[in-house]
Amino acid sequence: MSISPTFESLRILLTSATPANGRHRRRIKWIGPDQSLAIARNQQNELELFILGPQLVALDQNVRERLVHDTWRGERGETFAANRLWLPAGDHFDAAAATVLIELLDHGRTHNMAGAFRRTEPLIALVLDEAAAENAALTGLAGELLVLLALMRAPTAPPSQALLACWLGSDRSSRDFQLGSVGVEVKTSTTSSSRHHIEGWYQVEPGVAADGSVESELYLLSLGIRWLQTSSEGHSIESLIQTIQEFLPQSLRLDLIRCVRDYGDRNFQIDDQGKVGQTALRRPFDTTFERLYDIADDRIRIPRSSDLSSFQELVHDSVKFQIQLPERVRGDRNPVVGLPSIVAAILNQASA
Repeated sequence: MSISPTFESLRILLTSATPANGRHRRRIKWIGPDQSLAIARNQQNELELFILGPQLVALDQNVRERLVHDTWRGERGETFAANRLWLPAGDHFDAAAATVLIELLDHGRTHNMAGAFRRTEPLIALVLDEAAAENAALTGLAGELLVLLALMRAPTAPPSQALLACWLGSDRSSRDFQLGSVGVEVKTSTTSSSRHHIEGWYQVEPGVAADGSVESELYLLSLGIRWLQTSSEGHSIESLIQTIQEFLPQSLRLDLIRCVRDYGDRNFQIDDQGKVGQTALRRPFDTTFERLYDIADDRIRIPRSSDLSSFQELVHDSVKFQIQLPERVRGDRNPVVGLPSIVAAILNQASA
């Protein structure tokens, strides 16, 4: 572009950008009168913004983690030194990226690109905070739908409508699944270990079940998933929704859709037949580990609410922490490994 672009022209440019045809090649589109900015998409169709010049220093941690300075190669083999900022795929992130580019260009008129970046970084940080929240919701939803489908497929499964009612993850509930007096907290990670953030004691201690009864058991189901390239085979949130619908009577299929739409207060775009309107909901993934922990096992050494009872000035419900559970706690009994064995153990305990 030889003149400063508008927001509308940038949206068109970003929408028309096509994924890279190789890991180390990009279909670069240059932006601005001096071509100090560029955009491209990687093989996963995720957006990359390039800020040409020496390495930039980001103050915000999220920005710093997604900003990489290197020498990059275009589709025709041309190379250029630039800072690459990676953004997720999605129409709303395209709109945010267009706004970021406009801000960089505007500030770049009176400052060098390093100065323009400093003034635009707070906006970039807001965009990435939203991206992190959406990614966490997508990861959590993927894990819980996997568990719901595995429960419905179990040979000893109760009616599918009863299992749908047991899924509470889309509500503001203290449990992801409640099967009678048995509670199941599902934690899904994209890392290689069972490392999870605990939002409060209710996630690691039995409490009051959804029906008001006292929980007899609490399990933490730790899942690892790996997001794949868009052309890969695997599960997707869309495919899980549509498969689960097949287990449900027609009268309850819309209830499932409503639960998924509202998950994490994200208002996901899904029609009544389970077709999704967001690329991220079609992105394939596979599982890397599946472990069901009896969290009450005394070999699991984590804080308990009783440990802090003497701290009278502490607001106990405010305590949050991270845990990293081992692959083995007690032989082959804790954790139970593999989804078929996991759901069998849960259903057996719930019927006891």
